[in-house]
Amino acid sequence: MATIKKQGKGYKLTVSRGYDINGKQLRDHMTWTPAPGMTDRQIEKELNRQAVKFEGAVRNNTFIDNRIKFEAFAEKYMGEFGSLHLKKKTFRTYTENLVKINAAIGHIKLCDLKPTHINQFYKNLQEEGVRGSTTAVCKADIDKFMKQKKMTITAFAASAGVSRSTVNAAMCKNHILERARRRSAVPSVKSSLQHSHWKRT
Repeated sequence: MATIKKQGKGYKLTVSRGYDINGKQLRDHMTWTPAPGMTDRQIEKELNRQAVKFEGAVRNNTFIDNRIKFEAFAEKYMGEFGSLHLKKKTFRTYTENLVKINAAIGHIKLCDLKPTHINQFYKNLQEEGVRGSTTAVCKADIDKFMKQKKMTITAFAASAGVSRSTVNAAMCKNHILERARRRSAVPSVKSSLQHSHWKRT
């Protein structure tokens, strides 16, 4: 059961979650502060509700201390959830992206993380050299090109050194990574994917 202790204007709630291998008791803590104007009876009722809710979160391993820094939270998430439930490719992509994300906001505690931090991070990604890759839209008529050369999507993708999904995205005029264009140095494909046919976004 959660223990409650008055602390300044709020209350500190503590719940035990067992012991480590050395016999040391493990505890989680949270602080709850009443809203201004609450009566003593309202405070008592809400405090008990918060205690039950907090204890349940600790017991179900869903409690996250919002004082934890984003980088530590991301590591915990990837280790406890991502490695078990994400596909290998998705897990790898998330891990790679976290390098840039942690460099920007990894030092910020979850309780201090604001939309302005995220917006600034997105803004920084647009700066030259930060994203590490550029998206582009193919202007060439790949479908027409393949018909002229009597090529299948699979053959075209193999010649260009890209995946079928990249070719499909290009045919639909979707944004794709510019590295796909850089891989297309094969002579039979180069004329369709030359630099002038791509528009940076």
